[in-house]
Amino acid sequence: MSFLTIFLLLAFGTGVWGNTPKQIAAWKELSENGFVQAQFNLGLAYYLGQGVPQDHKEAVKWYRKAAEQGDADAHYHLGNPYKIGAGVPEDYIHAYAWFNIAAVMKIKGKKRNQSWLTK
Repeated sequence: MSFLTIFLLLAFGTGVWGNTPKQIAAWKELSENGFVQAQFNLGLAYYLGQGVPQDHKEAVKWYRKAAEQGDADAHYHLGNPYKIGAGVPEDYIHAYAWFNIAAVMKIKGKKRNQSWLTK
């Protein structure tokens, strides 16, 4: 894969919506090689079922890999599956923990989700 292709996929979010099989394949290759933005994008694609069959377990796997590398959006997006039990057992403690990490990293919407969980 060329540097230009990687640059376009990661820097400009090319294909984030309306993912084609070629884009998904590129994200998978990049994700396996540790590219954090590709891991997050792949997680989002699986969560929404865009370009791939919807698979919340697979989404959580890729969100977690991106979060382990410090991706703030991935921390936030990991809270939602735990909040509603999508791909993982419903667990408000884990949801709160992921939202709290995102809050520390200053992700929009974090306070709304934290307040929902404390009610």
